[in-house]
Amino acid sequence: MKDDLELRIAQTLAENQTLIELLQKKTEHLEAVVEDQRGELITWDMVSNSDQWMEMSAIAKALNYKNFGRNKMFAFLREKGILRGNNEPYQQYVDRGYFKIIEQRIDLPYGDVKINKKTVISQKGLDHIRKKIDEHLI
Repeated sequence: MKDDLELRIAQTLAENQTLIELLQKKTEHLEAVVEDQRGELITWDMVSNSDQWMEMSAIAKALNYKNFGRNKMFAFLREKGILRGNNEPYQQYVDRGYFKIIEQRIDLPYGDVKINKKTVISQKGLDHIRKKIDEHLI
């Protein structure tokens, strides 16, 4: 009986040691992942806490989805009914503070001036776009 108890204790100790080693390896792996992503997290934190308005190319770079550049981002938002065919947002998304239209003055040769409209995106809009893309990719 004493031998059975000692054997079970030895087996339990060996199993516990194996579990401890597995947990240590997992912890080391997770710490490495956090360290690898630290720069991205700092950048994301700065971007998400900013009150600046950004162009779609900057949004595509900030989100950094593979094969999701500026043009594909515009197409995706048109497909989802967020932007119209001319890449201007529907009013409900402007009212939510996701987008706004700005006018840019472009000085053309020979003194002509052209006013160009551009859609810009807020940090709330960036987060909304990220959520929509995540839903789409899952």
